[in-house]
Amino acid sequence: MSRHALMTVLHAWLAFSLQGQIAAADPMQLTIELDAYAKQFLSANQQKIVIVVPDPESADGSTVVAAITLQPIADSTKLIFESDAVLYISNGPVEPLDTLNMAISNPVAYGYTYSFNGVQINGDGSGWSDHVGIYYAAPSNAQPVVTGLAEFIYESGNPKPDTALPINYYALNPFETQYIKRPAPVVWIFVASTIDTGSLLPSSTLKPVTTSLARARSLAKTSSQLQIGRYLAVTLDSSTQPIVHFSSAINAFIDGPYPSTE
Repeated sequence: MSRHALMTVLHAWLAFSLQGQIAAADPMQLTIELDAYAKQFLSANQQKIVIVVPDPESADGSTVVAAITLQPIADSTKLIFESDAVLYISNGPVEPLDTLNMAISNPVAYGYTYSFNGVQINGDGSGWSDHVGIYYAAPSNAQPVVTGLAEFIYESGNPKPDTALPINYYALNPFETQYIKRPAPVVWIFVASTIDTGSLLPSSTLKPVTTSLARARSLAKTSSQLQIGRYLAVTLDSSTQPIVHFSSAINAFIDGPYPSTE
């Protein structure tokens, strides 16, 4: 076996080994509680629950990706966030309110670099700690593409899906390398209309929940095409398994379960 072939096998084995360690980490969970009013509100207004993974920011710093949208009917829905790292390629360019459609996706490991040759994603050796690197080994007359990380996010009780969901995006130019940081364990949760999984949302349309009820109501962003509520930032932790509930007072989520009626 040639030295090049041996190194290729070694790199593949190392990437597989590290990826296995990452995949073995405990998944994180988020429980979403909805009372009868919340479910009636979502149904009457044709709104969905939207989850965003805001860190790291996408390329332009002014757009986020709707990682998953939900229309739950249960009183309590538990979401699973797997730790698997998935790298994807999509055709570009994209603009706000577009929907990302992954053309190619591949399991990857943090601390390694990969290359895209216009057809597939290949291992390319060690890279930057806690980052995934992707080099565009572009064919002739190639155009920029879109790349980013995807995660497996799904409802507890359902099987793990075959396809991960994009959580950020970056323009990848021919013969350049993009490094993408491991996502922070923080999500934004809010309600919105006319938004699908993979939608690109202008960050300027998103406002956090405030402690002032009057102020929170005034922050709602509406238009003929888009209606978005305030977001609640939630830190995910496999040991504490956070819970949030929808408050009818401000049409937004609040930390913790519903107060006991006893």
